[in-house]
Amino acid sequence: MNIVKATTVGIDKPIQNFQTYLYGKLTDTWTLSDSNSLFTGRCYKNQVEEGVIAEIYLGSNEYKEVFLDDTKKAQMFFVVDDERNFSDTTIIGTNVSIIFIVNAEKIYPDGRYDEEIRNDVLKLLDTDLLGFTFTSLETGIDNVFREFSGSRINVGMKYRDMHPFHCFRLNFNLTYTKDLC
Repeated sequence: MNIVKATTVGIDKPIQNFQTYLYGKLTDTWTLSDSNSLFTGRCYKNQVEEGVIAEIYLGSNEYKEVFLDDTKKAQMFFVVDDERNFSDTTIIGTNVSIIFIVNAEKIYPDGRYDEEIRNDVLKLLDTDLLGFTFTSLETGIDNVFREFSGSRINVGMKYRDMHPFHCFRLNFNLTYTKDLC
């Protein structure tokens, strides 16, 4: 399922364009459907008693925490830096990450194909795609979810990224113009 906003402005516009691009491409590669995947745009870093959690906005003042869902082949969401830089009156830049949580066994059933899964995504990244410039890839649950101290993702992946589950993070510099706002 690719959850998109009805209208987008500001940073949500390039994020949703990239989200839709990735979902379209990976749907064929990983045989994704509305029932076995969850691709969303920007998550919110919301404070709860346990710490900071990643939540997506579903509408009507309803949020849903992003955590390991073993019924899904793949989940993806965006994390945006809290700082936005202005290089002139029209250009805005910031760091954006995409977090993937995949069930490797459901994508490649006969082994631990974590490198192949990452490669499937990396092949889709041009040097400057929709304003996103790829800078790095990270693995390891502590690195991937570093902003989320109270997240249930750590409980759901208590075995630290062990088969069949795999998480990784792609980091980008995003440049977009104020006219998107």
